[in-house]
Amino acid sequence: MIYRELAEIYDQLVKDEEATKSWVKFVTDNISGNKILELACGSGEISLALAELGYEIFATDNSEAMLEKARGKIKNQKIEFANMNMLSWTITDKYDGIICFCDSLNYMCEYEELRYIFHQANKHLNAQGVLLFDIHHQHRLVELNDGWDEEGSFGDISYQWIIQRDYNQLIHYFNFIKENHIYQEIHVQTVFNKTKVENLLVDCGFGVTVFTDYDIFNEDLKERYFFKAIKV
Repeated sequence: MIYRELAEIYDQLVKDEEATKSWVKFVTDNISGNKILELACGSGEISLALAELGYEIFATDNSEAMLEKARGKIKNQKIEFANMNMLSWTITDKYDGIICFCDSLNYMCEYEELRYIFHQANKHLNAQGVLLFDIHHQHRLVELNDGWDEEGSFGDISYQWIIQRDYNQLIHYFNFIKENHIYQEIHVQTVFNKTKVENLLVDCGFGVTVFTDYDIFNEDLKERYFFKAIKV
């Protein structure tokens, strides 16, 4: 199970308060209603920030270890965290907005898995509800063609993060040492074709707008695609 051992150091590894503010603005700029479902909420940074603004948040993740970290951050926010696999929806409510950020959809392996998620999202959105998500830009395959390696430490924990490309997939190797024990997780992400994703969204009943930096489209920006899909 991924994000079990990694949950211990996840925030130290990737937490970015400025990025959280940008994600929150992406939501407030594009979702007019108050009731939001988050998929793959991770350690809860975005969900909790939205809840502080008064949004009614139901946040889900497939990792109980990450949900434990998220629940431990609750102060006065009204928020519910729950375990749910994106490929097996167990909810019945409808929402004004559904969000899935930080390249979480890239953990899917096939386009049919995306189709299932988009279909469920459309089914669980209110009229004119909005699905917001991001995926890797296809240029990431070029950028990481020769791999990537980062090493560092947090207190008594040392880590190594290696990324290798395998055709249209990025393989992440997380190795870290704590109290003389070595832990490892391997994460596999698929880099999807933007046009195919757009077509899937249209097939599932959405009108689609794509950005490359939250609110603009510029092909010189080649890190992420940001999707705004409105239920039609």
